[in-house]
Formats: sequence, structure tokens, C-alpha cells
Amino acid sequence: MRAKMVALQMKKFVIKRNKALLLRVDFFSVAICLFAGFFVKGANAATINATSCEQTDVQAAIDSAGNRDTVMVPAGESTWDSEVSISDSKNIMLQGAGIDLTIITRDSPGTVVGLAQTSSRITGFTFNRGGVSTSGAGWRVDHCEIISDEGMVGVMVRGTIQGVHPDGLVDHCTFQNARVVVMGSAAMLHEGPQQHYLWVQELDMGTDRAVYVEDCTFTYTVFGNCMDANYGGKYVFRYNTINDVYIEAHSVQGENRATIKWEIYNNTINQVDRSMWTPFFIRGGTGVVFK
Repeated sequence: MRAKMVALQMKKFVIKRNKALLLRVDFFSVAICLFAGFFVKGANAATINATSCEQTDVQAAIDSAGNRDTVMVPAGESTWDSEVSISDSKNIMLQGAGIDLTIITRDSPGTVVGLAQTSSRITGFTFNRGGVSTSGAGWRVDHCEIISDEGMVGVMVRGTIQGVHPDGLVDHCTFQNARVVVMGSAAMLHEGPQQHYLWVQELDMGTDRAVYVEDCTFTYTVFGNCMDANYGGKYVFRYNTINDVYIEAHSVQGENRATIKWEIYNNTINQVDRSMWTPFFIRGGTGVVFK
């Protein structure tokens, strides 16, 4: 394939080709296969059925699950005043009955499911005023709907291991007034040099070393961004549809470091009901925008 891409590096533009970025079947196509293989039931894997979609029942089912088990949450509606969490000792699949079938509402905006540093998967939910938080690698959030009236973080990714950027996949989700945020390091510089450790590493354009967001739809009725990063974050945003919202990459914030890398391509950007002052608000880092 011959495609010219514009790479923004500091204050100058460089025209170059990168075939790795143009392949639709790449790392995460393979990663999904590997992830699916990870959850193929072996002799010790099990399906745990939560007795209801109430927070206490879902947490009890998660606590009783073992590594590689699937926790099924039935259809229904419930309002939670706290999140459910998955311990670092196990990777599980938390599966609802489907969008608009298993509906969880937070009593106030906040996290609904905390993945910690696991490689767990969340699928088949509608979350109102609540999102997913993660700090691990190899996780997946897919086929979910995340809704907010005011604008909130739908998926929060925060690196907590020194010198290791978190990576995972958000795909086939619908976001309304909710966004994905990637923080390369959860630690501020006054707490330690974790952000510096990320910045001295290779840029890794076109590789798996990033958070991928793909095949999602973002619709906004309020002002805000649908994708953002800071503190050494890296993301790939591709094959998405966004309506009345923009894509961002943060620069330095106080003493803290900016976004490192952004790869934005093959998205559909629509102005529908609101004015859009810009489709891209890129303030730091190095990356590409094309198609």
C-alpha cells in the first residue's frame, strides 16, 4: 500500500510511509484471537451466574470466580452506590445479557467496574453515569454502552507499574457524552519519575504498545472530547464514528509530562446538531492523522 501520512513531530511536518499502520488485520486482530483463546474453558474454568444485577450479587459472583472463569450477569436494571472490583489475582470475563438488557446506573458519576491490573474483559452492559477503570495490560471492554448527561470518563486507563505503559482494547462500544482517557502513569512527577521512564522509551508507532479504541461510536450533546491522553499516554484511535465531538491529546500540565503518541486514522467525523470548533485538538506528543 502506498499512503502518505503526515507525522507531526515537535514543530515540523514529516511525510513518510508506515505500512504497519495501514494494515486492518494487525496486532489487535491477533490479540482478540489470543484473548478469546485465553477464555476457552479448560478443565478448571467455570461459569458463575450472579443471582441478580444488584451490586452485592455481582461482587459476590466475582469473588467466587477463579482465574479464567466467566461471570454472567442477568438482564435487569439496578442502581449502584459503589463499584464492583476484580482482584489482581485473576483474569475473568464479566458478561451482561447485552446492551439495553443489563442496565447499571451509578447513583453519582463514577466507576462501575474496576479491573485493577488484570487482563479481564467486560462485555454486554449498559452503564449510566458510570464507567470502567483499568491499569493493566491485555484487558478488553467491548459491546457496551456508556451514557452520561454531563460528560464523563467512560473508560479510564491509568498506568501503575513503573516504566510500563498500560495496553488494552476498547471496541464496538457506544458512548454518549463519555470519553476514553489514557494516563501513561497514574503518578504525578512530585510522587516519582514514572512519567520520565515512559518518555525515554521507543515511540513504537504501529505497534501494540498503546491503548486501542476502534469500531466505536461517540455522540455528544455537551462540550468535550471523546478521546484524550496525558502523563505519558499512548493511544490508537481508528475506525470510529464521532458526532459533534473532538479528539484530543494533552500537552504538559504543570510539571507533568504530555501525551507521548497518538495514531488517528480511518475515522468518520460528523457535525450533526452542534457546532464543532475543531475535529482534533492535538497539543503534545508525536503522531499521525490520516484518512
